[in-house]
Amino acid sequence: MANTCARTSCKHLARLKDAALGTITLHGSVGEFGSLSSKERLAATAAAAEVAADRLIVAVGGDLVTALLDAHEAARHDVRFVMVHQPNQPLRATRGWIEYHRRIACAVPETGVLVYLRTQR
Repeated sequence: MANTCARTSCKHLARLKDAALGTITLHGSVGEFGSLSSKERLAATAAAAEVAADRLIVAVGGDLVTALLDAHEAARHDVRFVMVHQPNQPLRATRGWIEYHRRIACAVPETGVLVYLRTQR
């Protein structure tokens, strides 16, 4: 089943790329990101990068270890950008939020880092 889904997703990505879509965001919605296991996200990143690494933005997030693992995987596959999901913790400190992004950016220095800002918190 997983191989069938991966093949179907890659065909869809190829169609989007052929249609000259400039950017494709993988794991971009909080629902998509949160519903996949780490193993599934890493596999999807690898498969999508085979087809469209030059067009991909791969969203990362969760705890720092998970975000770093996902960012490294994207960078390993020559994805040009990662987008960091806004942490869900309502009581987070601004300094910690900035440090979280800084550490991800420093871990993948050749990869652009975008901030996903869902709210004005």
